[in-house]
Amino acid sequence: MQLDADKLVLPKDYMPLGTKIGCGFPFMKADEWKSWCLVYSPVLLHGHLPEAHLAHQSLEAFCRECEKLYKALFLLPNMHLHLHLRETVLSFGPVYGYWLFSFKRCNDILKNYATNKKDGFKRTYMKKYLEEAYQGDLICQTLPIIRPEHSAIILELTASTANSIATSTSTATSIQFDINTFLDSSEINFDIVKGNEPLPPSALPLALKGEISMDESEYEYLLEYYCKTYNDQTLVHYCQAGHSDNFVNNRIQMFESIDLLRQIYKSKMKNQCRSFMQALFETSDNRSTKPYTGQIKYLFVNTAVNSFAGHASQHVFAYVQWYKEVLLQPRAGEGVEVNEVGFEDDSMNSILPVHRICYPVAVGEHLGLEGKVQMCVVSLPQKIYI
Repeated sequence: MQLDADKLVLPKDYMPLGTKIGCGFPFMKADEWKSWCLVYSPVLLHGHLPEAHLAHQSLEAFCRECEKLYKALFLLPNMHLHLHLRETVLSFGPVYGYWLFSFKRCNDILKNYATNKKDGFKRTYMKKYLEEAYQGDLICQTLPIIRPEHSAIILELTASTANSIATSTSTATSIQFDINTFLDSSEINFDIVKGNEPLPPSALPLALKGEISMDESEYEYLLEYYCKTYNDQTLVHYCQAGHSDNFVNNRIQMFESIDLLRQIYKSKMKNQCRSFMQALFETSDNRSTKPYTGQIKYLFVNTAVNSFAGHASQHVFAYVQWYKEVLLQPRAGEGVEVNEVGFEDDSMNSILPVHRICYPVAVGEHLGLEGKVQMCVVSLPQKIYI
């Protein structure tokens, strides 16, 4: 189990296990429990635990014996909750997602506040915590109404919240962002998303690098993408620009990362942990949709130099390498997807609007039942923070 745990790659906002699986292993912090419940346990406990109904019977027997030993008045609500874990997990997600995790995870922050060993430390904790928690909100409300030369000074003095502040101010003059439309882009309307729709405030401004020419083979997929997405077969290769004004620009600007509602994705060249993701596609029979797992090779912006995209000419994409699909999914009911270790050949589907990214994932190589190395994928909950 420890060898398999070492092979798992988690997103940066999930804490890897700090202790080896063995004696004393249960003594974990809240962050580690979150990772254990959401990522490690679905992969590692397969084949090591009894069937679910036996586990439920054991929980019920435990509660009954507690009632005999300590009487009913001693039992806490959590004891009753033991018998309804399945229903609560289905309704609210993993227990460490809705219990006191959101408060416990602040313990490390609170312990670092200097109290000078004086009385009133609770008041000091709360004052410092609220100052840091709402500093960004206060400055975001203030920046639009003060002189521009003063804005730079404030941003410099509050570097810890500079990203969130810059995000909010950069969208003041942009197209209005609608949270519901954006969420629908990845799960409901993914088949009509073009890549030039408004991005959430957390994503802006994009830290774009200088313009470069796109790799020729990858540009062919971009051209194919535009032709299909805009249903415009008159679009031509940039080399034919002299014969037509309706061509696809081959100049792109890369950027290292993007923050989508506080899910941060990066290219694999920059950060392996944040480069894995899932997006929905129609199945080959066009009867249903399913999530496919891939790795972001790089993130880029392509600007339409003519009118085929209308006024919103800037498109934001991820160039994705998709894992080879395995038709038989023996662990689908456990929340674990199995793929081959290698990637599919690049295609038009490698051009993915960032709006279509659904979930972050944890991945890791795992030895299958037949002794074949496979890629295990665990989809992780999507955060929605504006």
